[in-house]
Amino acid sequence: MSWLLGQGSHLYNMFHLDEFQQAMERQENTATQDYELHDLRQTPANPTATANTKDDDDEDFVLVSNPPPSSSISQALQTSQLDRGHRLGNFWNYPTYNPSSARLSLIPPSYFEKIPSSNPSTLTYVDLGCNEGELTLPFWYQLQSSSPSMQIKKALGIDIDKTLIDRARSRSLAGDILSMDASASGWGRLDASASEPSINFVDGDVTDLDFLGKSLDTLDTGRLTLITLFSTTMWLHLHLGDERFYLFLTYVCSRCDWFLVEPQPRKCYKSANKRLRRMGREEIDLTECNLEDAEGKIKRSIEECGFERVEEGEEKKTHWNRRLMLFKRKEI
Repeated sequence: MSWLLGQGSHLYNMFHLDEFQQAMERQENTATQDYELHDLRQTPANPTATANTKDDDDEDFVLVSNPPPSSSISQALQTSQLDRGHRLGNFWNYPTYNPSSARLSLIPPSYFEKIPSSNPSTLTYVDLGCNEGELTLPFWYQLQSSSPSMQIKKALGIDIDKTLIDRARSRSLAGDILSMDASASGWGRLDASASEPSINFVDGDVTDLDFLGKSLDTLDTGRLTLITLFSTTMWLHLHLGDERFYLFLTYVCSRCDWFLVEPQPRKCYKSANKRLRRMGREEIDLTECNLEDAEGKIKRSIEECGFERVEEGEEKKTHWNRRLMLFKRKEI
């Protein structure tokens, strides 16, 4: 596989787009078969789970087995107001209970100097699952501030929820951006006049690799400087299943030199269905997801794409016990 990386991103991307599509078809065929069996058995609409997992803090969690085919992401979006973000992760007012400033404070200032150094003239950044831009904008602003001589600076935030994207655009236009005060090691608000975000926000499904590829191409048809996935991996994994999710990560890796990921631990997967169950909503089918050491598998998957993890001092975690892991392409 490594020789493909040296032949240009388009050949590599075409290969993985085709492989990703084949995986989608296999999963859809399996879902259809399960649905037919479900009808023949005349089982309840929400069958009793047969696979159990147990944690000290979440003893009543169960995996759903043999359900009817789960709704597509676009269908799930239509019920997102009823689900209140607990199916797709498109939470409104998310920053109020997971403040961006707390996560940004864990990012070593040296990262903002190292990342732009890979290309002396161009800085391109994409945040996948950007929500309302509360984290995307200050991160992008700090990257720009650390590379004032860059000739080209372009950034993009993508989220499936149009309401959140509209908020992100409004936030960007209003200059409602956090900036880092290195001397105080904290973050504070910027005036609109002080910010030049040079960033666009679009709504769309990033698991549609045709859409994603075209969106990334608006910044650069080759490899971008940086792509981030802040607290988004779980939602992608839940809806794609193992095979398609790791192919998705492989494709994203093929399009960037730096990759910053904040993966959710196993406990978060369990909590997602627990919350849906308490709301009386249909649970997410987890039978396609192997939750054992999900964080470790994400790390190894990225490293297998020719990346190495960048570590600065003692590892810190967010108040939700999540790691911010920065990966760098070995060849740069």
